[in-house]
Amino acid sequence: KFLDVNQAALDMYGYSKDEFMQMDFTDLYSPEDIQTLLDISDKGVAEQKFTGPWRQKKKNGAAIFVEINNYTFEIKGKKAHFNIVRDVTEKLDLERKIQLYKASFDNTTDLLFVTDAEGFITYANEKVTEVLGYSSSELENRPFITLASDEDRIKINSEVFGEYLKKSIKMDAILKTKENELIETTLIASPIIDFNGQIISFNLTVKTMPGETEKSVQTESEVKDLESKEKGVTISDSFLSSIFHEILTPMNVILGFVQELSENILSPTPEQKEALDIIEQNRDILLQTMDSLLEYSHIQQNKIKLMPEKFLFTDIIDNLQKNTQKIAKTNKIEFAYGKISSSLSVVSDKNRLESLLSMFVSSAMRITKEKKIYVSAYQYDDENYIVNIKDNRKGVSKFLLENITNIFTSGGVEVKRDFGISKLKLQLMNKLVELLNGKYEMVNRGSEVTEVGFIFPFELKITEKEKEIPEPEVVVETEEPAIPAEEEIEAEEPVPSQQETEIEEPVESEIEEETKTVIEEEPVKEEIIQEPINETKPVTEEIKPPVTNVKKEKINLSQITCLYLEDQVDSQILFKVQMKELKSIDFAVSFEAALPLLDQKKFDFIILDINLQGEYNGLDALRIIRKMPGYEKTKIIAVTAYVLPGDKEKFIAAGFNDFISKPILREKLVDSFERIIAVS
Repeated sequence: KFLDVNQAALDMYGYSKDEFMQMDFTDLYSPEDIQTLLDISDKGVAEQKFTGPWRQKKKNGAAIFVEINNYTFEIKGKKAHFNIVRDVTEKLDLERKIQLYKASFDNTTDLLFVTDAEGFITYANEKVTEVLGYSSSELENRPFITLASDEDRIKINSEVFGEYLKKSIKMDAILKTKENELIETTLIASPIIDFNGQIISFNLTVKTMPGETEKSVQTESEVKDLESKEKGVTISDSFLSSIFHEILTPMNVILGFVQELSENILSPTPEQKEALDIIEQNRDILLQTMDSLLEYSHIQQNKIKLMPEKFLFTDIIDNLQKNTQKIAKTNKIEFAYGKISSSLSVVSDKNRLESLLSMFVSSAMRITKEKKIYVSAYQYDDENYIVNIKDNRKGVSKFLLENITNIFTSGGVEVKRDFGISKLKLQLMNKLVELLNGKYEMVNRGSEVTEVGFIFPFELKITEKEKEIPEPEVVVETEEPAIPAEEEIEAEEPVPSQQETEIEEPVESEIEEETKTVIEEEPVKEEIIQEPINETKPVTEEIKPPVTNVKKEKINLSQITCLYLEDQVDSQILFKVQMKELKSIDFAVSFEAALPLLDQKKFDFIILDINLQGEYNGLDALRIIRKMPGYEKTKIIAVTAYVLPGDKEKFIAAGFNDFISKPILREKLVDSFERIIAVS
C-alpha cells in the first residue's frame, strides 16, 4: 500500500494523491509484469541501488520504463519501503535508436567516418577497416586527409574542413589504402553544429564506385598512367610531379650555392658577372618551362577546375607588370599603360587570366623591336571586354603584328626559332585562351591594325554551382582625387607628364571613333589633362591592389627561431648557409622526426616541404601542428617543387601563412618573413 508520494510522482504517473492512497505498488504494473515483479521480490534485491529497468504504466495507460532505488526502514513501528523512482523511457529509446544507427553504421557498404571540427578521425565503421586496411587504433586521431590522394588533400582540406560548412557538400575523391592503392569514391561531408552554431564534428560518408572494392585496385601512378593513355596523354601528372621534385631539389641546391658563392665574390670579373646572369636567366626559363608543362598536362587531362570570381581588371595590372619585369629588363623594354578602364569589372578565373596575359605581354616583349609595350583593357561591346597591346603610341608595329599573329594562327614555329619562345608556352597560351572563352582579335583604325589582343566575355560561363561569385573586395577609390570611377586611365607609365598625355589624346580619340569601345565623353578627359600634375595622385595608386601598399619592415633575423622540415640533407645544408643569421635553425626529414622538437621547443617560423619522408606530408603536418598547444598562430610557410596558377591561394586557404616555390633562395625567404610579419 502506498503511504505517501511526492509531487514528482503525481506529475509522472498522472494520478492524484488521493488515488495513490487507494492503490498499492502492483497497480503500477500491467498484469503480465506483476509475476516478474513477484519473482524478483522473492529473490531479494540489493538495497540502495537502482534496479531495472521495469515496465510500468501511467494513469492514461501509456507504458513507461523506470529504475527503482529501494531501501527498508520503520515508520510508526511498521516495516516500510522507501522507493526512489526515475523515468528512463527516453534514455532507453535513445539507446535503442543508437543501436539501430550503429547496426546501420557498421553494416552499410559505405565507408563512414566521424571527425572532430579539425578533421581528425574520432570513429570509423567496420567497412573502413575492411576496405582501407587500417585498424581502428590506426585510424583514431588521424587526420582524414592523410587517407586521400595527394591531389585531393588540398581540395578536401579547403572545401570541407576549411570552409565552415553549414550544409552537406558532395565531391569526387580518391582514397588510399594502407598499401597505397587507390580507390575512386564520392565523398559526402555533413557538419554537426552545436547550439551556438559552431561546428563540433563532421560526418563523412564515402561511397565507392560500383565494383570498386571487389576489383583489384591500382597504385596511384598506375591509375594516373591508365587515365593518361585512355585520353591520349603520354605523361601523367603524378609522373610529372615526381620528376619535378627530383629535378628541382638538386637544382635548388646548385642555384643556391651558386648565389652564395657569387655574393662572396667582392669584385667579379665581367666574365663572372656574365656567367652569373646567364645562370639566373636560364634558371627562370627552366622554372617557367616546368610550370607550363604541368599546367598544360592538367589541361590536356581535363583536370583544370576553373575558379571564376568577380574582380576589377585594375586588380591584376600591377601583377602583370611584376610578372614581366625580368624579361622587360633583359630586353630593355618598358611596361606602359595604354587605355585602361578603371571601372572594368569581370567574372573570370583571375589566376589563369593573369597567367595568360603575363605570357602574352612577355612574348610581345621578346618579339618587338620597339622600346615599350602598352597594355590596354576596356569594354568591347555589351557582352565582352578586350585586352590588347601595342608597341608604339600610334599602334602596333608591323613586325610585332606579324609575329604575334603567327602565335595564334600557324602555331608560332618561326617565333619559337627566332625569339626563344618555347613551343610549349605557345600551346599553353592557346589552351588558356580557349579555356577562358576568349579569341584573338585585331583592332582596326581604318585600314591599319592599331592593337592586338583578346576578347573575353564579361562573365565566364561554367556550371550553375560555380556562378555564386562574391563581390570584389578591392574597389577603386572614388572620393580621393583625380580619376572618377567610370573613367578611362590613359597613361604610359605611373606618373605621366602633361605633354605625353596630350600627345596620346588625338590618337586615342581616333581609335574610339572606329571601335566599339564604350568610354567617357571627351570633355572629362580634357578636365583631367588641365589639372596640375602635383595635385593628381599617380595613376598607379588608382590601379594597385591595397595589398601591395602593406609596408614591410626590415626583419631582425638574429631574433628568429626556425624549424625546417625537409627530407633532402643537401637542401638543409643550403638553408643553413643562406639563413646563417637566424638565432637558431632545427631540421627534420619527416613530421614524425619533428614531433620531439615541437614538444621541446617553440619556433617563430616553421617551413614545411609538402613532400616529406614518413606517413605524413606537409598538409597533414600543418593540421596536426595547428592543434598543438602554443602553435595555433605560429607562422608556417609551405614549400613545394612546382606551382600552378591558384596553388598559392589554395595553400593559404589550407592554413599556411605563405607559400614559396622551389628553388628556395635567401631573398624569397626574407621577403616572406617580412611580408608575414607586416600583415600579422
